Amino acid sequence: MMKKPTGTAENMCDQTIAMEIFEQQQAQETLQISQYQSHTLIDFLPDATFAINQEKCVIIWNKAIETMTGIPASEMLGQGNHIYSIPFYGEPCQLLTDLIFQYDLTLEARYLNCHRAGDVITAESHCPALNNHQGAWIFAKAAPIRDAEGRITGAIKIIRDITQQKQAEQALYQNQELLSLFIRYSPIYTFIKSVTPTSSACYKPAKTFNS
Repeated sequence: MMKKPTGTAENMCDQTIAMEIFEQQQAQETLQISQYQSHTLIDFLPDATFAINQEKCVIIWNKAIETMTGIPASEMLGQGNHIYSIPFYGEPCQLLTDLIFQYDLTLEARYLNCHRAGDVITAESHCPALNNHQGAWIFAKAAPIRDAEGRITGAIKIIRDITQQKQAEQALYQNQELLSLFIRYSPIYTFIKSVTPTSSACYKPAKTFNS
């Protein structure tokens, strides 16, 4: 008498489907763990950082940007329509992250020292709504977020307050201008060479007080 096969084609098919489902669940769990670790790391970065998805809705709003803007992540996550620009500019408007999705010469011209290095865009900007609407200068860096196939699925922006640096540069410029005027119109003949980390200049007075 012939023995009945222990495994049928139907059973083998069920096992294959079960294995595929198990592998998909494992991949999903691995992805979730990786995303959690990435978000945790970003959350504790010292620089203010936020990220948006392809629909331009906020998916990351870290602790440093909470401190900078006074807006908690609970109020900003999921927000779209450029609501996330209001803490910086006082109204919804396009930001450096928009340049990741589409090149816009007009938007790029709004920024100072805007540069591209591959996928990364850096720029400086004055944000009038920061510091309780007293304003602040920022240095920003934007880069794309890509999926496993290399397609852009979002953008991330890192922001640093450079107000003190800008104030120091302005004070240095004003001091040099005053020094230049003093030397140029001084009745005492003087020759001074000014050297700074970024420039070198010589100042000589005019031959007469009125020249």
